[in-house]
Amino acid sequence: MIVNNARDKQAHLFGSAVTHIGFGVGTNPVTPTDNSLVNAYWKPVSAVRYPDSGQVAFDWTLLAAEANGMTITEMALRTADGVVIARKVRGAISKDADLSLAGTWIVKF
Repeated sequence: MIVNNARDKQAHLFGSAVTHIGFGVGTNPVTPTDNSLVNAYWKPVSAVRYPDSGQVAFDWTLLAAEANGMTITEMALRTADGVVIARKVRGAISKDADLSLAGTWIVKF
């Protein structure tokens, strides 16, 4: 049996691997074989935290001067060597210079 302590180790391994968050314009449903975003804008995550047992949180910002003109419909997390390890599709956000965004992506094990 894998015990609860393994969840903490998984969260820390995942947290140490992720370096970037990406924003894209794709609308295809998420699948286990996803490996990219459409017309991606990538930037480093702002912070990595461990808010609870078996959880890792990635804080991010998208500043007013970043990704303007995009209609953001997908986001992803990737490693330093460019490997996408998480992706999600969301409702559209029209990104323009009058808008900055901040958020947290929490992964639970």
